[in-house]
Amino acid sequence: MARGGLDDTPRKSGGRSPAQKGYRLENQTRLYLCEAGLDCKRVPLSGAGDEKGDLRLVTGWGQTLKGECKSRAKLADWIVNALGEHDFLVLKQDRGETLVMLRLPLFRDMAQ
Repeated sequence: MARGGLDDTPRKSGGRSPAQKGYRLENQTRLYLCEAGLDCKRVPLSGAGDEKGDLRLVTGWGQTLKGECKSRAKLADWIVNALGEHDFLVLKQDRGETLVMLRLPLFRDMAQ
């Protein structure tokens, strides 16, 4: 048996299933934010065109935020454990910018 499966064709990564998984996350997030009265739209072609990112969110104070959605089978354990029961997690790579991770309900509340 060849490495790729039943024939010599190499296995393909990606395809329709990961794209559908990404679409589902984008759409579920958009709907969740819209249910709170926020103006949130998916970016056409998921940022493959001129406009980058997956989502555009207009906050309650009028600022437009660009968002990216990533869905993985498993997130890094150290990130999940570090957030734990806390409300937010501050992350910084050596000589990199500082990032903040929030749970979606808290982010939604803050954006209103």
